[in-house]
Amino acid sequence: MRSSPRVSPPTASPSAAWASTPSPASPIRRRCSRCTPRTSGCASRSCARARSPPLASRAVADAAPPITGIAHVELSVRDLERSVAWYCRLLGARDVFRNRNDTRAFSASAILEPSSRTVLAFTQHDVLEGGAFTPRRVGLDHLSFAVPDRAALDAWQARLDELGIEHQALDDQGFAVALNLRDPDGIALEFYVLLRRGGS
Repeated sequence: MRSSPRVSPPTASPSAAWASTPSPASPIRRRCSRCTPRTSGCASRSCARARSPPLASRAVADAAPPITGIAHVELSVRDLERSVAWYCRLLGARDVFRNRNDTRAFSASAILEPSSRTVLAFTQHDVLEGGAFTPRRVGLDHLSFAVPDRAALDAWQARLDELGIEHQALDDQGFAVALNLRDPDGIALEFYVLLRRGGS
C-alpha cells in the first residue's frame, strides 16, 4: 500500500510564537481553590486575584504640591455687621476687608487677629437655607483657637467673663483643655490648649 506523503504541521510565525510564550517575569497565575466569583482579592501570591499593594495612593500623596497654611476660615452668618463687631471685640481684631457681590447675592467681610495674624472671614447671603447652626449637620463642627498654655486659657476665661460672653466650664480631656462657647449665630467655638507632660 502506497503511503501518503508526510505533511509537516504549520509553523507559527515568530511573532505568534513570542505572543504565546509566557514571559519568565510574568508567570501565568490561576485562581486558587479558595477564590469565588465574589472574592475581591486573595492572600495567595500565586492566585490571579491576589491584591496589589496600594502604591498609587502613596505616590499621589508624595507628589502633592506644597501649601503655606490656611489662607482664611469663612463663616456664613445671618447679620454681617453684628458678627464682625462681636468677633472684633472678642479677639481684639480689626476689620480689614469689605465686599458686596450683587451677582452672587452676598456681602462679605474679613478681620485680622493681631497676635496670630489669622484671617477670619464672614459672608451674609441674601437668601439663607436651613435652620440654626448645629455640629450634627454636615459641614463645620466647630472652630478652635489654639492658645499657648493653661495660663493663657485661664486668661481667656476671665476675658469672656469680663465681656459678658456665656461659656461652658473648662473641659479637661486629659491631653488637652478646652473652653467652649458660641457666637451670635450659635456657631460652636473653643479656645484650646494641648497639655504637655506634667499637665501644663
